[in-house]
Amino acid sequence: MEEAPSMAETAPHISDSTANLPPTSKESTKTGLTHSLTIKLDEKNYLLWSQQVNGVITAHNLHRFVVNPQIPLQFDSLEDRIQGTNSTAYQQWLVKDQTLFTWLLSTLSESVLPRVLSCRHAHEVWDKIHKYFNSVLKSRTRQLRSELKNTKKLARSINEYLLRIKTIVNSLIAVGDSVSEQEQVDAILEGLPEEFNSFVMMVYSRFDSPTVEDVEALLLLQEAQFEKFKQELSNPSVSANVAHADAQSSDSVNNQDLPETASEHYNVNVHRGRGRGKGKGRGRGRNQHQSQGKVECQICSKSNHDAINCWYRYDPPAMRNNRRGNNAGPAARPQNFNPYMRPSAHLAMPQYYAPMTDMDAMSSASWYPDSGASHHLTYNPNNLAYRTPYTGHEQVMMGNGQGVSIKSLGQSQFYSPNEPNVQLTLNELLHVPNISKNLLSVSKFAQDNHVIFEFHPYKCFVKSQGTRQVLLEGTVGSDGLYQFKPFKFVSNSATDSNSSKSSSVSNCKHSVSACNNPVSCNNVMSIITPSNEFHKWHLRLGHAHTSAVRSILQLCNIPYSNKFESSACTYCCMGKSHRLYAPTSTTVYSKPFEVVHCDLWGPAPFSSYYGYNYYISFVDTYTKYTWIYFLKAKSDALKAFTQFLALVQNQFCANIKALQSDWGGEFRPFTELLNTLGIHHRVTCPHTSHQNGTVERKHRQIVETGLTLLSHASIPLKFWDHSFTQAVYLINRVPSSAIPQFNSPYHALYKSQPDYTQVKVFGCLCFPHLRPYNKHKLQFRSSPCVYLGVSPQHKGHKCLDAEGRIYVSKDVVFHEFKFPYVSLFPSSEIDSNSLGSPAQLAFPHQIDITPNTLSNTHNSNSASTNSSPLILPTTASPLTIPQINDIISQPVTTSPPVSPPLPQVATFPPAISNHNDHPMITRGKTGNLKPKVFLSAIEPQNVRSAMTDPKWLQAMQIEYKALMDNHTWSLVPLPPHRKAIGCKWIFRVKENPDGTVNKYKARLVAKGFLQTAGFDFTETFSPVVKPITIRIILTLAVTYKWQVQQIDINNAFLNGYLQEEVYMTQPAGFESSDKTLVCKLHKSLYGLKQAPRAWVPAHMS
Repeated sequence: MEEAPSMAETAPHISDSTANLPPTSKESTKTGLTHSLTIKLDEKNYLLWSQQVNGVITAHNLHRFVVNPQIPLQFDSLEDRIQGTNSTAYQQWLVKDQTLFTWLLSTLSESVLPRVLSCRHAHEVWDKIHKYFNSVLKSRTRQLRSELKNTKKLARSINEYLLRIKTIVNSLIAVGDSVSEQEQVDAILEGLPEEFNSFVMMVYSRFDSPTVEDVEALLLLQEAQFEKFKQELSNPSVSANVAHADAQSSDSVNNQDLPETASEHYNVNVHRGRGRGKGKGRGRGRNQHQSQGKVECQICSKSNHDAINCWYRYDPPAMRNNRRGNNAGPAARPQNFNPYMRPSAHLAMPQYYAPMTDMDAMSSASWYPDSGASHHLTYNPNNLAYRTPYTGHEQVMMGNGQGVSIKSLGQSQFYSPNEPNVQLTLNELLHVPNISKNLLSVSKFAQDNHVIFEFHPYKCFVKSQGTRQVLLEGTVGSDGLYQFKPFKFVSNSATDSNSSKSSSVSNCKHSVSACNNPVSCNNVMSIITPSNEFHKWHLRLGHAHTSAVRSILQLCNIPYSNKFESSACTYCCMGKSHRLYAPTSTTVYSKPFEVVHCDLWGPAPFSSYYGYNYYISFVDTYTKYTWIYFLKAKSDALKAFTQFLALVQNQFCANIKALQSDWGGEFRPFTELLNTLGIHHRVTCPHTSHQNGTVERKHRQIVETGLTLLSHASIPLKFWDHSFTQAVYLINRVPSSAIPQFNSPYHALYKSQPDYTQVKVFGCLCFPHLRPYNKHKLQFRSSPCVYLGVSPQHKGHKCLDAEGRIYVSKDVVFHEFKFPYVSLFPSSEIDSNSLGSPAQLAFPHQIDITPNTLSNTHNSNSASTNSSPLILPTTASPLTIPQINDIISQPVTTSPPVSPPLPQVATFPPAISNHNDHPMITRGKTGNLKPKVFLSAIEPQNVRSAMTDPKWLQAMQIEYKALMDNHTWSLVPLPPHRKAIGCKWIFRVKENPDGTVNKYKARLVAKGFLQTAGFDFTETFSPVVKPITIRIILTLAVTYKWQVQQIDINNAFLNGYLQEEVYMTQPAGFESSDKTLVCKLHKSLYGLKQAPRAWVPAHMS
């Protein structure tokens, strides 16, 4: 007897009364189960077998033995397990299971039995059979669906074709995939050949939901009609020129000879050529049939149709002839017209040199447009005005593979009948004596004359591409082909060319393109003629320019056509694509802020003096005035634009009408604001920066001017924000040729001349008035500083002293030919990684300028005087220039900073001392420095490496012992149909506040992400504490001066009991000798989905 895996808890019991199994031995005879199935399962009858077996299992209520079986515990106790004694419930279940197992095996054929040899229970047989045959059915269904979709009629008869479709549909039904009637109809119609196109259109237009029976009946009738027409057309009395069947042949296939159902479906529009009709045969055919003898046509005077359906509506000559004739016949059609004639499908190719009939001679002078021909063809040599004999070996290839010789080639011109001033040309016109009609190549005529063709049901037009004027007008002839009246050529006499040209043409080997239009070409399938010499030499010379190719052809005396353009060569466009010429804008603006150009520059290779990395500039198109805002990040661009917009509205009482920028990511947030304010946002094309050239060129001017100022003054590049600000200040005041009358942007905007007396040399030596900052009366009234330009917010100048402070003052004395930065900040005090000036270093380095903070401030009333300079802090606001509130506006009158030592004669004061006299006590002053931990303990990445270290091994043993003492799990065999989740050791180093190691912590965590909701857990809960609770407790502790301590209870989280059955693999490094056992969890473990919820009841109890 086979043992089933035991489980720690008792499974639901299956009583004997609820499980009526198929009877065995004598009982089976009473119920007839021994031969209750009529078939045995094989590879082809799974659906039938499944239907019968499901009926038996349902009748005896046995589904729970094969679908999600409930297996009782095999052993009631450990003693029973040791002795091998099965429990009563398990023994009863096993008997019933084996009975059903044996019965299922008896229903399988010999070919299927080997697939279930490894099965020992009924549910195993059931699962394996269903999995295998479900996959087989899916594969078979896909195969049959593909076969149904790709089945074509080909050479089959209609009966054979319909039988094949029906066979596939029945096979799909047999495998359980039903096919709707609409799908069957679609499959039948999609597999029909081209000659059934009109039939398909008729079915879809006549029936909203056609049935399979209707389609089959109509198909059989259609096939019978085709056979009838084929027999009549094979009559020897048919003329050799089959496109002009006689009247007797036409009358023999009129609708009056067809059955009523067939005549309703046929329409002459549907059967014209290659399906070029509009598919309206259903409506017209029915109306004609119902109106016979009741309506008289006003055009041809015949009595079975109205004027809108008359065949002679656009054929006046035929209309007049028909009026003189009788009105007999079921429908008014052109004489000799046969709507069911399909020359390309049913008739053999005629001989093209067959003698023409009288009717052919009358209509042969017309020209027939052919969309499949590559050259113009004519049988009449008088149609060639400039003719050259052709001595090559190329031929015109017919549809039957027979070649027809080319006699000569040339060109002709004629004037448009509708527009006498427009001359049209037939280039590369070929004289082919053995054809019966003049063919006009649609593609070549359209290219050479820059025209377009329009084809309508009864007419066709040739129109000018530019003006859409009608130049030629054609009609549908009695043979069903579009045709133009004979052209009146300018010169009807052929003129031979000189001998040199003739020689060059005869020696030329031409490659001829093909056409493929069996109906409109009068059964001509392809035309081989001399190709365009100019294009061929363009290819030979490596796609050279047209001027170079033309020069070579003239040098070699090779005739060519001037119609070729290199822009028409696809490969030249692909290989020689370049930017086109961008003309200068001619738009004239009349006032400021109609269009403002903006762009963002950056990032800089290093941050500026104030910590900026970008700047955004705004340039007015009318005045060319520039505003600049410095940014620390691209995201500040919108804030800068908002400030600029407010400046324009408040200072100039104007509104910006349009903002032009590239479509960079920093300008995407502008869209909502601009739409709200009604400002048009003009953006450039991708990778087309020159469309925003105004601000792009302004970037170059700002950067070049700023770098020049820094280089001349030997100032480090980290001051680029100061130099760029000064550069914009100067650019706005320098006259520009882009402004009328050579004015400056300042004058164009403010209508007044700028004050140039405030302009000083950037970076020069200056002495600001610093007496308000002195600490005692004997301190010098000024000190040497570096001039950093005009302050944007003050009527004063920015001065950098030797201590790194920036003063703003209007009382400054300048020495514009001295540049003191190198003296004030000597190289001996510059770190090796600092930023040097452009004049000193080839690469930028950074100078560390540390400004001192004022120890005290005073009342602001002393700052109101004009002679009191201001100090700019080294920290900056997020935008371009220091804000007013960022500038220390309270000059110190008491407790002044320690002044530098008195300078000697003709020398500058030394640099500031490194002594820090700030009253704040720091660790650096007291020497209380934290110990530095250069390398912390390394945490192992896996169990193997952890167990080699005694410290980590001890931590793992402590964690494992705590879990065992807590009775977290017990080792049991894994029950059937259950999966055990994995676990993992996590290693962490707990450190003290000073960085030293406190302890080594190992924690066993279950892989809860492998749990299945509704099976391994039902509810989850994450306990959280409100932050306000913590704050209240800490507030009380501070108020009452309580001592707060933290308590960490070891494994307190693991005391919650689990309500679900959860199985986990044994932890690595602590496996038992029986590795088949798994851990059945009794209490929660880190990582389980339900662990937080299980902890709450344990905590509350």
